[in-house]
Amino acid sequence: MHNFYDEVILDHNAHPQYFNELKNPDLVLQAVNASCGDKFEIRLKLKDKIITEASFKGNGCAVSKASTDILLDKILGKSLDEAKAFCESFLSAVHSGDFSALSGDICALEGASKMPARVKCATLSWQTILNS
Repeated sequence: MHNFYDEVILDHNAHPQYFNELKNPDLVLQAVNASCGDKFEIRLKLKDKIITEASFKGNGCAVSKASTDILLDKILGKSLDEAKAFCESFLSAVHSGDFSALSGDICALEGASKMPARVKCATLSWQTILNS
């Protein structure tokens, strides 16, 4: 099963669905991990307070890039408040190691919770959305 999760991360890194430059965003967020150099610009379009489009650009390791791509997929269609609550759930799962309440590609990031050096990579964009 571990190889499946590795494949999910590698696929999101190699073929990210949201890695592009969204024109005329309503919200632009800077996700920066100064300790390793990961840096993404997250762009969101909102309509009636709902996230309708999302993208990101920048540079980072496979874990941070895959995590950002997974995040954007999960928050589309949510209000910013719902997205922040979802980010809190993910961050709690990473810090506790309990991913039982989560499903789908997001579970591929469970391995990062067991590697302290990768926690910042996996949580960078999630923390950025939460702090927006």
